[in-house]
Amino acid sequence: MSKPMPKAVLKTEFRDTARASRAAQYGQWSPDERVFINASLTQHCCSLVQQTHAQRICAYIPVGNEPGNRAWLDTLAAHCTALFLPRSEDHGRLTWGLFTEWGELEEGRFHIPQPRTCIPHLLTTPPGVDLILLPAISVGRDGSRMGKGAGYYDHALADIHTAVAAGNLAAAPVLAAIVYSSELVDIVPTESHDVRMDWVVTPTELHNCAQPSA
Repeated sequence: MSKPMPKAVLKTEFRDTARASRAAQYGQWSPDERVFINASLTQHCCSLVQQTHAQRICAYIPVGNEPGNRAWLDTLAAHCTALFLPRSEDHGRLTWGLFTEWGELEEGRFHIPQPRTCIPHLLTTPPGVDLILLPAISVGRDGSRMGKGAGYYDHALADIHTAVAAGNLAAAPVLAAIVYSSELVDIVPTESHDVRMDWVVTPTELHNCAQPSA
């Protein structure tokens, strides 16, 4: 009898397949279709902001074929009191800075625009944030999330868990993964350190992971 494949290997194979599928799908969309898809995604994100009463939100700057665009971020900024974007630091760590306008961003690691300065311990000290919108390659309806594999968000979410457990933070923020419609599946491979999402937002659906059969 053959041994079960290690979870890390399963994740890598799943991630590679999901990346290839996204690239193929994205390449088939016209520029107008991409605008429409991101506009629909924006509507569902605004619905989530309204449902969760989120005022302090963390998002990300989409690059390449990731869901979202500038209009998506501008709309999010208009629907909250503070929008924070990540800065990529050494040792696989993220810090966060306030988004004010596009001209105030600088080129960061991997040539991704980022705030010029960070707010120390934003996620782990009061008042924290209300909602984090995370990029993903694929997400399960049970909240299982497949990221890019670099571990940046794993570290950030683990720090939040530690802060809540220590009583330094009253509650964890709502976590929502952003993917295209075909990338919301029943379940994705995970490991023990992976944190499950509360919501998944796609251009066609706002999915509550607490109700996986919905």
